Amino acid sequence: MDKDRLIDIFGQNLLDDLSNETPYRELCGLIGHKPWECVGEILEASAVLFSLEKHIDWANDKIVLKLHGDLLEFYGRGKLEQALSDLMKDSNIDLIPDKIKQKVMRYAN
Repeated sequence: MDKDRLIDIFGQNLLDDLSNETPYRELCGLIGHKPWECVGEILEASAVLFSLEKHIDWANDKIVLKLHGDLLEFYGRGKLEQALSDLMKDSNIDLIPDKIKQKVMRYAN
């Protein structure tokens, strides 16, 4: 999803507001505990946030700049890049009950 659409959805750029630093650190496992279950695993969140340094739209946002070095130091580039690669691979594994899956799959393509 592009940056403008996300900003429109949330009404602000959440990655350019340093008051959001603590929740992002928690999501990435740098402090405390991950506050939400619905946002993926800690390493997945870390890998995605780390990868934003390569996206011109996000690379200069305050949270991306602030956490980049800490993520690199804590996890290492190889682990972050492997996690992102694993995350982006298609999988046919899911936990959707067959009854529901049959109804929604026609809309998935």
